[in-house]
Amino acid sequence: MITVCLSHILDYLINKPTIGVFMPDNDEKETSNYSLKLKLDYLLTDVNTRLPTLSGVISKLKDEIELFGALGFIVVNVPSSEEIESVIGWSEYERFLREFANILKKFKNYNLDTTDMLFIRDVQSCEFVYAISLKKEGQRSVATKKLAEITNSLKEHINSEIEKNNMIKTEPLDIEIGFSQLLCNPSIRTERQIYLSIDKARQSLTPQYPKRVLTIRKELSEVISKELIETLFQPIINLKSRDVLGYEALSKGTLESTFNSPETLFNWAERLRLDLHLDIMCRKKAFERAKCIIKEKDMLFLNTIPRSIDNPDISLKNLKDYLRAYEIDPTKVVLELTERTAIENYESFEKNLKLFRGVGFNIAIDDAGAGYASLNTIAQLKPEFLKFDMALVHNLHKDPIKQELLIILLNMAEKIGAQVIAEGIETEEELKVLLKFGVNLGQGYFIGKPQSYKMFEGN
Repeated sequence: MITVCLSHILDYLINKPTIGVFMPDNDEKETSNYSLKLKLDYLLTDVNTRLPTLSGVISKLKDEIELFGALGFIVVNVPSSEEIESVIGWSEYERFLREFANILKKFKNYNLDTTDMLFIRDVQSCEFVYAISLKKEGQRSVATKKLAEITNSLKEHINSEIEKNNMIKTEPLDIEIGFSQLLCNPSIRTERQIYLSIDKARQSLTPQYPKRVLTIRKELSEVISKELIETLFQPIINLKSRDVLGYEALSKGTLESTFNSPETLFNWAERLRLDLHLDIMCRKKAFERAKCIIKEKDMLFLNTIPRSIDNPDISLKNLKDYLRAYEIDPTKVVLELTERTAIENYESFEKNLKLFRGVGFNIAIDDAGAGYASLNTIAQLKPEFLKFDMALVHNLHKDPIKQELLIILLNMAEKIGAQVIAEGIETEEELKVLLKFGVNLGQGYFIGKPQSYKMFEGN
């Protein structure tokens, strides 16, 4: 329980007795004390949200409990950084936490007593805690009722503020709220009771789904059922001859839709467990709209999530239906395994993948060199194409490490008989260095931007 005593340590270190100890001069002492205070202040206050940590308020909580014999805790937990930070970036995530903390501060200022406290569990934590004074509540049942009422009011406040500020436009937030009541037990150390009571509140956490989440689920279901998506096609060419190998079909919501960004569309679909249905619908529209684009020798690259491969009874049946309906040769179709989710069971996945290959489909690993596309994955699945991640192509001519990764990928491709496609080529310098290393296929804005299928009609 070292963190419990930080405030006491601070007082001791700054004001400790000095008998028999060498003392620096006043300037050195002041500098040393100031530096120490800064370091300990860092542990007592979260710099991002400007909220005190549990260690920073532990003495006040202890005094409240020992004076009045009880204290209530309401814990508010928001999605952890590892869930959404990789999607929106650390800077945006910290901005979101600041805004969320302000929502909680606003609730405290307008709805709680001045003696009630709001703090964050630890520095850089995503768990916020209210300490609610119960000094006026005599019976335990009355105190519990008060905590329940405050919790319900807090839920409504959070939902309203999130919807009003449009804070979850691109990423669903599964906010959880729980509460507990601490009744002082003199035989147990007070600080330990505080930690146990907060843990108890955490165990009672239940997800709160803001109205906007329910609205977005309805909107996304409508997008899928009514097939309200745009399909863009980006050329993939031979970098030497400039001949077109084929086109990658890219899906996004319509211009006026909440899901206009592909990232928004697929992030929501995955979190709401609608990704399989969306994946199947996007491939259907790609087949339908490729009729005016794909020539006899052209290949059609289709993004495919691992869940589609794991559900052949649904997705493979639909693919066969589309092939017949649009008279497309399966050997001219490449299923790009996207890296949104990891492959959970390789043995089952490989078994199902053979069913797709048996029909004639080719396989590509997307974002090779990043995400879940490890060399082991490539070696096991032996795809016909490897797509070198666009993040690694960016400024490739300036980065020796990226060049080394490309060499490794090219060697691996040669051993399994795969072709490498460079994604996201945006400059002539990137193109030149790719050709220098022997990459023959590529796509990107420097070669050709994604275009609506409507642009190809009549041409």
